[in-house]
Amino acid sequence: MAFSAGGFLQHCGPVRALTLGLVLSVLAGGLGCGQDATGSGIVIGFGPETHQARGGASPPKAPPDESSRGGVKAPPVTVVTCDVRVVAADQGSAVANAHGETTSDRLDALAKALAGKLREGVLIKGESIAVVSLRNRSKTSQGAGIAEELADKLQGALIDSGWFDVKERIDLRALIDEKTLESADIVRQAGVKQRLAGVKYIVLGGVSAAERTP
Repeated sequence: MAFSAGGFLQHCGPVRALTLGLVLSVLAGGLGCGQDATGSGIVIGFGPETHQARGGASPPKAPPDESSRGGVKAPPVTVVTCDVRVVAADQGSAVANAHGETTSDRLDALAKALAGKLREGVLIKGESIAVVSLRNRSKTSQGAGIAEELADKLQGALIDSGWFDVKERIDLRALIDEKTLESADIVRQAGVKQRLAGVKYIVLGGVSAAERTP
């Protein structure tokens, strides 16, 4: 017997038809969740989530390695996870958040994506902003290098956006310990406040780097 989705839903009545219609719609087309938001292997999003982008997207996969062919196991890749925010330097309130994850060879694209999200939180063009050294959550020399590299690239991406008056990078490690680098409360410390003079916004955040097997 031929099956007609329209006739079946009509037979079920209005309430059941609505429910079954939604189910059939999901089965036919899917919800499209967890897609790569930038199309370049970068998982990016808003909000306070750490180490996972909103929407349930899986971490980006590294491009296939020649050594993985013929039964040879591909070398591990370094996956970089970070979250950053724009904080008002005079009171420590956050005005924008962004987080992302990618591989260490795509830091330029990650920095550009993060800068784009942060720019959306500052409505007035030309405000002064400075990137503070990002916290190395990995506690390894590799993580420290990646945190510094991403901070530099993020500064460059903010300049390229043309929206901010970007000031020199601010290194606060001589004044506060590593674990408090991403705390907005640092703006209230006397020594830090002096370093932030003339800057309306600062960019704070943390970076993790870990090797994973493709």
